[in-house]
Amino acid sequence: FSKSPYINDVRILDWCFNKSMQYFDDTKKIKHACSVINHINLRSDQSKIAETLFFNLDKEPYKNSPELQGLIWNKLVVYVNEFNLSNREKTNLIQRLFDNVESIFNEVPVSILVN
Repeated sequence: FSKSPYINDVRILDWCFNKSMQYFDDTKKIKHACSVINHINLRSDQSKIAETLFFNLDKEPYKNSPELQGLIWNKLVVYVNEFNLSNREKTNLIQRLFDNVESIFNEVPVSILVN
């Protein structure tokens, strides 16, 4: 399914994150979501894809998976210049950046960060 050209349809992307996986355990959901994200063509309907990715970043179990968070975050940052982001989406991206920086300071001892 991930290799289907329809993966770039935002409704199908949203379905992949939600409806299609409602009976999966968390591990399978995260593995499937990673596969879906790896096959997204970010050159089509970028702002809607970005919005869908942003929305799913904060949902269970995705928000508790560093692997998935990193994958989504990297896609958003790497392709940020190609997205036609609205001001709200840009604000969300900046907010996400600061949230991630805060979590780094919470998880990594300051002495390591200073060095």
